[in-house]
Amino acid sequence: MPYRPQLPPLLVEEQRDPKATAGSPTPEEAVTPVTVVSELSSERSRQIETQAAPKSDEARILQMPLDQFEREGCPIQVRVPGLLDTLWFVPGGSERDALVRRAVDRGRIWTAHELMDLSKISSLTREQAQTLARIKVEFDAEVVSIEPLGSPPDPKDGTGA
Repeated sequence: MPYRPQLPPLLVEEQRDPKATAGSPTPEEAVTPVTVVSELSSERSRQIETQAAPKSDEARILQMPLDQFEREGCPIQVRVPGLLDTLWFVPGGSERDALVRRAVDRGRIWTAHELMDLSKISSLTREQAQTLARIKVEFDAEVVSIEPLGSPPDPKDGTGA
């Protein structure tokens, strides 16, 4: 006897009665299953807590203000769209020096102090920041200082407006 494909029973019912799917428990969008924590075994609960711990540390570090990152942070490697190499954000000089000893080009490393200087430029656009990052990488540069300039000097008295 030759094989004849057949629809599953639910689809057969839908074909007979188009209203059969009204109020159907089948969602139109994907649904994430939810498990009540009290239903989990204590061993599984410990596994989940252990797996979640690194994420909470990562979130804590990424939410730090830069002055706190300078005191308490650790090196963070980031991939930036438009740059081929990754960048490193580090709290200070000792972490910077350790990465340089590991053959990471200085231009790829941004210290907390350099990032604080960069944040002083209130008018800095995302594109301008990316350009600065590219220049820093390309020339293996270190940011010495960033000085936001005021308005041009007033020709009458030689000061800014």
